[in-house]
Amino acid sequence: MKIAAITMVHEEYAMLEKWYHHYGKLVGYDNLYVISHGRDDRHRDITPKASHVTVPRDNLSGFEGRRQKSLADFQKSLFPYYDAVIRVDVDELVFVDPDLHDSLHDCFEATQLDKTDAWFALGFNLFSMDPGLSVDLNSTISETMRDCFITSVYSKAIASRWHSVVFLHGALYTGPKKLHQDRYKMPKGLYLAHLKYVNAGELAAANRVRADMTSKDIHGDKRAEIGAFWEDGDEEARKWLERWRSYPELEAETTFEEARQKMTTPWRLVAPKTFLGDEGRVLVQKYNEKARVRLPDRFVGLF
Repeated sequence: MKIAAITMVHEEYAMLEKWYHHYGKLVGYDNLYVISHGRDDRHRDITPKASHVTVPRDNLSGFEGRRQKSLADFQKSLFPYYDAVIRVDVDELVFVDPDLHDSLHDCFEATQLDKTDAWFALGFNLFSMDPGLSVDLNSTISETMRDCFITSVYSKAIASRWHSVVFLHGALYTGPKKLHQDRYKMPKGLYLAHLKYVNAGELAAANRVRADMTSKDIHGDKRAEIGAFWEDGDEEARKWLERWRSYPELEAETTFEEARQKMTTPWRLVAPKTFLGDEGRVLVQKYNEKARVRLPDRFVGLF
């Protein structure tokens, strides 16, 4: 089975380097595609074995819609060459439970490969109970930071093929025939670690870029129409982390499996609101258990 991985990135050099080596080991460095949002030669220096594409950043109007369409079209362009194409943000690392799967390829192939359009991963925000802890992104993060908040927001489609593309956290069907929900899978033992909160310096830098994007131009209009949570990212992060640290800790194994079952029984079908001529978008069910878990010992060292 041949798998590719793509991401779009603006700056975020340390996070990109982490993404590059993580997915290079998972699918092979020659199967990585980095889309720079605005020309940035440092991206090429950091990811020398990946293929590179640059898209303009001179106009941020319609930012999210154009970004999503560009990524969807690029993902579809790779389908003739790969059995599956992973599309994730630069701060999202996918991994498998080593007790259940020998590799990511093994995990995908075990899910009735000929009857699967898209794969979802059980996602969590990784954070620390210690407010002063900030992890070096060049280190093995899971050795130092192990507290997790499971969330349906990041339990998202991470790979697809054929007529479905990864789109706005779901799998968007763009084919000519009726969508079949049984072709969307969240395999047991497939996870996504969201690393936004693991390094305070990187988070602050990213928040400055986002705040600038939502600032107003000379006409009084926002440069990019993004959610209000981008306007004061530092305060939003502080509130979320404070909330997660206040939650009780639950046993990880049972909680992970209960979350997976609740999110996928059944899949949630959202009416299309896009420009791709689709029949609909498949998402997980909303899940908001006010609890945290700690990564099992066998996950330490995986990312």
